Amino acid sequence: MAQKINPFHELYITELLGEDSFVKIFSKSFVEHAMALFQPGNVVLTGLQGSGKSMLLNLLKPEIRLAYFRANDNFPVPAEFQSFIGAGINLTTSGATDFGQREISEKGRDSENLIPLYFGDFLNYWIVSDLISSFYKLATYSQGDLGEKIGIKLSLDALKKFVQVLGRDDCWFGYIGETNSLEEFQSKLSERITTYRKFLILILIRFLRNLSILKLGLEIQYPKLSRN
Repeated sequence: MAQKINPFHELYITELLGEDSFVKIFSKSFVEHAMALFQPGNVVLTGLQGSGKSMLLNLLKPEIRLAYFRANDNFPVPAEFQSFIGAGINLTTSGATDFGQREISEKGRDSENLIPLYFGDFLNYWIVSDLISSFYKLATYSQGDLGEKIGIKLSLDALKKFVQVLGRDDCWFGYIGETNSLEEFQSKLSERITTYRKFLILILIRFLRNLSILKLGLEIQYPKLSRN
């Protein structure tokens, strides 16, 4: 007698599935029950393990959008809701959840004030970097043909002009400034993200040192919020 297997226990499939395989096995009828994901507004997606949350979220990724394009298959989201470019962050693998795990200052009140600022800054830089990366992938590998469906001009020249204007915006407080290329702009974003990651590692080292587990003469270097 064949043993029955609960398919909802096979949680690894979504993580290992390639983009081209995704196109072949994804059930398009699944989308109609989660249309809020592709409409303006805030959405919280909940469900049991294995119920398809990750599969739905994968539709927001540029790699999946391009896989449907390469397969000459219709993207499963209705045409009127396809005007988007996805960007995101995994709070665990990115290290964002490390903020707030332990004090970052000898003074407790300083930590309470600084942690939200540092976390927000880290999050913003990551999302912008991922958004620019998504735009680059869509513009490069679809030769701009997806631009009409998304509703924007998908070209590397347009992206270069965009980041040049964006880099001069006051929201960066002078950190990025003038950039002559997309690579230079992304490099500045990556530099900022890496600084925070190093900072969090040093905080951990200090925490362990205070517990007398490690004895290392390292100084904590706090991220600078601007060049000045």
